[in-house]
Parts: sequence; C-alpha cells; structure tokens
Amino acid sequence: MLELILALTIIGVVLLIAELFLPGMVAGIFGGLLLFLGVALTYSEYGAESGNWLLLAELILSGALFFWWMRSFSTSRLGRRYTLQEAVPNDPAQLSYYRFENQEGKALTALRPSGTALIDGHRVDVIAQSEMIEAGAPLRVIRVEGTKVVVRRA
Repeated sequence: MLELILALTIIGVVLLIAELFLPGMVAGIFGGLLLFLGVALTYSEYGAESGNWLLLAELILSGALFFWWMRSFSTSRLGRRYTLQEAVPNDPAQLSYYRFENQEGKALTALRPSGTALIDGHRVDVIAQSEMIEAGAPLRVIRVEGTKVVVRRA
C-alpha cells in the first residue's frame, strides 16, 4: 500500500508541474485528485498522524512549487512568450486623449457611428457625432470625454 501512496503522490506532483506548461487545467485537476487520494489512503491505512504528515508535506511542496513558478516563470523563455513586455507610460500626458481635441485626421474605417481614425499619427477609437462617415473621409475632433473621442466630418 505504501508503494501505491508514493506513486499517487509522485504522479500527482508531476501532473501539477505539467499543468504549469499545459493549458486547460485537466492535468492540474487530476494531479490534485491524485494528491487528495494519496492523503485519503494514508489516513485510512496508517492513521491520522501519518495522514497529517503527508498532508503537511504536500502543502509545503505545493506552496514551494507555486512560489518557484511565480518567481521564475516570467523570466523563462516560455514565460516571455506569454507575458506582456511593454511598459505603460508613466507620463499622464501620454495617456490622455485630451491632446486630440480640435485635431484633424481621417477615418480609417467607416464610422457607423463608431470606428477607428488616424489622428495626429495615432490610431484612435472614435464616435461620429451625428452621421455615418465613410472610410478615408477627413475628420475633426469635436470633444473628448474621458476616453470617448467624438468627431465630425471636416
């Protein structure tokens, strides 16, 4: 029975490690179930003290594995493929849409009433004030309300 408990625990840990790199949560769920089954068998075969020790060991190992993954995954080659590398600008003026007020540009897509426009060299989501505007038409920014940029035909 000891061999079965060790096998369940080892396979459960391997599946949890595999879950770090595989999408879908299937390996992680099965790994967690195998770890739970190993602890349950330990409680039933060897008593509460042995079950508590295995449960404590699994919790410590799982916590250490999670801590290691959180610290090292984002710097690994695989982690760099799945994490954002660009920084958000610190300058509020770079984030502000108010700099587009009274600027001119052109519609990149048809505005029915919303679409995309090129204003001051930036692609901006815009809303036409009152009419549908075809792609390529010259635009003028009427007002800016937060991130809402309202335009009309120039």
